[in-house]
Amino acid sequence: MTSQKSLSQVLGAHIHALQFDDLPPATVEKAKDCFIDYFASAFSGLGHPLSDTYIGLAHRLGGAGPCPILGRGQGSNPAYAAFANAAIGHISETDDGHRASIMHIGTVVIPVIVALAEQLGANGKQCIEACVVGYDAAIGVGEALGPEHYHTWHTTATAGCFGAAAAAAKLMGLGPEHCAHTLGHAGTLTSGLWQFLEDGRVEAKALHPGNSALNSVTAAYLASENIPGADRIFEGERGLFKAMSASPDLDALLKGIARPPHAPATSFRIDEANFKAYPTCGQTHSMIDAARTIMASHSIRAHDVTRIEARVYQKTLDIADIKDPKSVEQAKFSLSFCLAMLIVRGKLTFTNMTDEALHDPEIRTLMGRIEVVHAPDMEKLFPACRPCVVTVECGEEVYSAENHYRRGDPETPMSRQDMKDKFAELAGSHVAASEQKALLRWIEDLDQASDIYDFRRFARQ
Repeated sequence: MTSQKSLSQVLGAHIHALQFDDLPPATVEKAKDCFIDYFASAFSGLGHPLSDTYIGLAHRLGGAGPCPILGRGQGSNPAYAAFANAAIGHISETDDGHRASIMHIGTVVIPVIVALAEQLGANGKQCIEACVVGYDAAIGVGEALGPEHYHTWHTTATAGCFGAAAAAAKLMGLGPEHCAHTLGHAGTLTSGLWQFLEDGRVEAKALHPGNSALNSVTAAYLASENIPGADRIFEGERGLFKAMSASPDLDALLKGIARPPHAPATSFRIDEANFKAYPTCGQTHSMIDAARTIMASHSIRAHDVTRIEARVYQKTLDIADIKDPKSVEQAKFSLSFCLAMLIVRGKLTFTNMTDEALHDPEIRTLMGRIEVVHAPDMEKLFPACRPCVVTVECGEEVYSAENHYRRGDPETPMSRQDMKDKFAELAGSHVAASEQKALLRWIEDLDQASDIYDFRRFARQ
């Protein structure tokens, strides 16, 4: 080792040093939006049979414990409570994301906070601190790994493990050296391959954030027991970047972190997070927005449509081009289905993508008229934005719309009321209205909260 600090030591020092008073008011409010969005997605996930599977596994593997599992009166130990809550938060594909790192963050970071906060006696400000450093680490690692990483690796699982580990280390009050060791252990434990999509096993996707949350808690506890992790887990010859990245961007890892001593930060990576306006893979959203633009200006009827062309960047084809979805989960990764459903039903909401819609013959017929085409000229714009051109042909009438940003991106943000509306739509059938209001009130006052919310109130009988 040289005297120069490693990347994990710089990031570990940031995790330890960040204080609530360092955060601009807008960043605090963005963190609250991230909490709202996670719980909206998680409560939606509780309506899916897979949630029972992950909760059952948490109890079987982790036993009973004091850390809350959403939807259950009985919790588990910190690692397996985080495992279950992270998986639940990703099941419905409605959780937040980040463009340049191509990943989901909240579904990995926030479950760790939920699992640990009560046990550690954390207050609301400490939860916000942990959330911010978690997003800093996850997005930084994800962006540093580069878009090529996403071809093989699920960045939510790989980079997400570092974000969740940072949140755990912060909540546990670890010192800078131990925070760095936590990152070292997280790097050894990180994993998550996309092959399940190739094999049509979309149901396995929620395992990725679940496993990353579990491993992150393990990493923090290992560091707290004075077991050192790799010092150069990012840049070392046998480290993360050598193993998983074709062209790592080290500057992206420390963006906003490596600044002159005592110089205040003006923004944090959490400020760049985006929120989903639709219950589908994020690689479909720009095209859905483009189609909505066309529909807002023209009266489009499904039976009049002779052809639809969506010109897209390659990652849409890689991830969201399932031609014949056999389940609702697969339909969320089918751009053709999403566009056809939007036009046939007139809208695509968090509640109307159902088995009935999956088998609707009118939607299936229209899917056959949709062509998803790779547009090489769009590659230079990705992943900084999500470029597309959607063209709808109705006989001799041709309508076209180009789009770069999705509703919910920082450039086209959703308001706090939008976030609450999304929460109500996703949680409405799973959580009583009084409990919805109580949780939202706690989140909106999180910077004043003296303790964690009692999540056992959401236990299903």
